[in-house]
Amino acid sequence: MAPGDLTPHGDVDDGTSGGTPDNVGDSGHFPSSGGTAPNVTGGSTADSGAHRAEYEAARDKPAGERTPAERAAITREHVRLANEDPAWRAQYYDKWGLGKRNNAESLVDGQLLPKLIEKPDGSWMSANELPYANSEKFHLEDLVRDRATAAPQALTHLDDVSAKRKSSMDLTSAQRAFDAAPTDEAARALADAQQHFDATAGPGVSNNSNLGEALGEALGEEAARKHMLPRYVLSQATENTGQYAGAELKHFKLFKERSKAVVTRIPRMPLPTGRAEEGIAVLQENTQELIDDLEEDSTDLGDAQTIALTLAQSHCLLDPRAAIYPTWNAWVTAMQVSSAVFAAATATGEHVQCRIAHKDRTLRATGPQWYVTPGAWTTAFYLAVICREKDRITALCQVPLTLLRENGSQFDAYQYAWIDTLQTYWLGGPDLVDELVRAVDGTDPETASDPETAGKLQYPPMEMFHRFIRKDHAGFTQALTTALQWHKEYWGEESRIYQASGLVALAPLAMACIAHDAGIPIEVESDYLPATLLGRNWLGEFPT
Repeated sequence: MAPGDLTPHGDVDDGTSGGTPDNVGDSGHFPSSGGTAPNVTGGSTADSGAHRAEYEAARDKPAGERTPAERAAITREHVRLANEDPAWRAQYYDKWGLGKRNNAESLVDGQLLPKLIEKPDGSWMSANELPYANSEKFHLEDLVRDRATAAPQALTHLDDVSAKRKSSMDLTSAQRAFDAAPTDEAARALADAQQHFDATAGPGVSNNSNLGEALGEALGEEAARKHMLPRYVLSQATENTGQYAGAELKHFKLFKERSKAVVTRIPRMPLPTGRAEEGIAVLQENTQELIDDLEEDSTDLGDAQTIALTLAQSHCLLDPRAAIYPTWNAWVTAMQVSSAVFAAATATGEHVQCRIAHKDRTLRATGPQWYVTPGAWTTAFYLAVICREKDRITALCQVPLTLLRENGSQFDAYQYAWIDTLQTYWLGGPDLVDELVRAVDGTDPETASDPETAGKLQYPPMEMFHRFIRKDHAGFTQALTTALQWHKEYWGEESRIYQASGLVALAPLAMACIAHDAGIPIEVESDYLPATLLGRNWLGEFPT
């Protein structure tokens, strides 16, 4: 595939993946009698009998052993039931609107239910039966990147940074474990962690130089117990792996040993939900009101992006897997508003057309604004990736970095370098690893203006991306686990615990979506990673 080539590839979806194109129903055209759509209401008796026999035979096989034709036979039967059996249909469809699935994770006969499209005669068909319905339209192709595309010294540098960050986090975790239970075993683990840190970072290097606090002896002084360096190694992994083999252990060997102990389930912080529905309803009303006013004042896009994302994340408090339609609808709206921020900011004419909340809206061109920031761009990019919106991703990657510097505020250099990295990757540009090195180096505690945010929220997706482009599957799993753990710790602080931003790990989720579509198994489960957003279950439910 040529750099930047976004042409879809792969087989037509058979109803099991949950993916259909985002323009389903846009054209208003359906297959003629010579098309591929099954005639579920007017077929001959012979055809109906044959289809029923195919369904019965397919149903008797385990779902994982079915052929594409057998999966299609079950989908065809589900479409028939949706048309002819009101009780069956009410059980699985129409709760959130005609033709909409009640739950994106519902399995019937071992398969996900098909998304339905209404035909001109009022009957319903599977969206996957449309001639142009190729689920791979939503597949984020992996632009080929390997060691041959980067200078060896750049890769070595990234490995060194990763090793030093991990040894620092090991030391932090060991210190915290000792603080919680100052046993002999914890003291030995702390001494080992200090020894490994010294061997990796160099003798005499402080584990908290950015805050001007030095580590004391292995048992720890008060300053060491309170340090706030970014921490990238899960404390459970430290406790489970025990002592390291020795100070001379190379990073790769250390990583492989530690990866065996990584947990696969990271629970979300418990939060009260008693009045959540009422709060979400208020957010929904305010979001819709702000969106409806965008054509009158498009400079409200910044506020609309913030509240739309808050609404999407808040839905996941009650629906952590994003399994019901209102949650998906909110995430799509947040994605649309976020992309519109940059469509309006880069528009060359007086107006630009943007689809937001099921309506095509005419927005005024805004040019640079206070809210057109690096953070707004990465949010828009992550949302477009999660929703698998290739065209929007491409448009975002064509936004010039100069525009993001015209908002009247100052931002750390690593934020621009990270955006440059993502744009370079998606558009297939040169110097990808060099840009990533600049971004990673900028998150160093001695460089970043906010070391905690840079360490716990900004660096982890960079490390995930690093492991992704290296095709290091085990390393990616470790990086994802670490990212979720530090997301949980960051948003678990008392001053942040009730903020909606903590409910979903947006950047790690986006990186996981890219990896998922590239065939990397996602071996970490967490409410911070809504399963249906990761698995593309909702894609194609309505035009976006």
